[in-house]
Amino acid sequence: MLSAGAIHPDLVERLTAETCKAAKHVLRMCIRALDYCPSVDITFGEYLRALITADLDMVRDDRYGYRVAFMESFRKWGILPKDIRTVSEETLSWNTPEDPKPPWLNDLLASIDVKWNGNLNRSEIFELNEKNRWALWRRLQQLFQKDPNLYAEFGLLPGVPLYHANGTIKRERPAPDSTFEVYNVRRARRVTPDEGFCNDIIAVIDQRLAIPIDGKDVKSGFFWFRGGATLIIDPTDGQEGIRYSIIKCPTDSRLAVQMKIATGNMLSPLRALYFGGLVQSGSALTEPFAMLHSTYGEYGNGQAY
Repeated sequence: MLSAGAIHPDLVERLTAETCKAAKHVLRMCIRALDYCPSVDITFGEYLRALITADLDMVRDDRYGYRVAFMESFRKWGILPKDIRTVSEETLSWNTPEDPKPPWLNDLLASIDVKWNGNLNRSEIFELNEKNRWALWRRLQQLFQKDPNLYAEFGLLPGVPLYHANGTIKRERPAPDSTFEVYNVRRARRVTPDEGFCNDIIAVIDQRLAIPIDGKDVKSGFFWFRGGATLIIDPTDGQEGIRYSIIKCPTDSRLAVQMKIATGNMLSPLRALYFGGLVQSGSALTEPFAMLHSTYGEYGNGQAY
């Protein structure tokens, strides 16, 4: 604590202005990253990837070191994606699709109506989103019927039934049919620092399976196991393409982790998160918050966790 008058009032004002400016920029980076997150089971490591990718799209030259600061802070907390070996913008940013212009893309874009004017009120925006997500769902349903291999490109499985809220099956849907949902189809228009425009369409597709905890009957307890994708699409005429396809597949490894979480901790999860305890037994990782959101890598003294 400095004594009164230790810093000139003019310097205080300048420091305050710069601090507020930096805070606003960090907040914009964090909000912008939400469009780049997976559709389900978001971890802090994946959020870091979304944050870096979204900022790279807006500002190629990180001359003030915001992205470096984020990467260094996440690294110090031991919160990193499990599938990277080095921490850099290139390794953290989402990969672009090998084929950004699949043959079905134009059909999908033709099925939706995205208005770029800003004159819609909240009710009209909601109605347009409902119209677009059902239109996209119907078009995807047609594409999946013709080519069931497309399910994998969206992180979905064929043959998933329709469930009641209690996890029991409401209606069987054998392959090539399946149950999935398009949660929203929204526009994203951003102005870059060089006063350019970045127009995207964000589509979120999701699917869920009811998994019995005892492996036999959902009536004894169950949890929802989800998969899906977030598509970031450039709708510019003549340049249509999928910029990013952020897929969360319903893999056995993810299922095993969720099953362990659902069945393995008899203490309060909140107590374990904030105060440690049995969750940390035998682990080199001593920060429970970091441990919750990290799977593989190195922490502190280099020991694997």
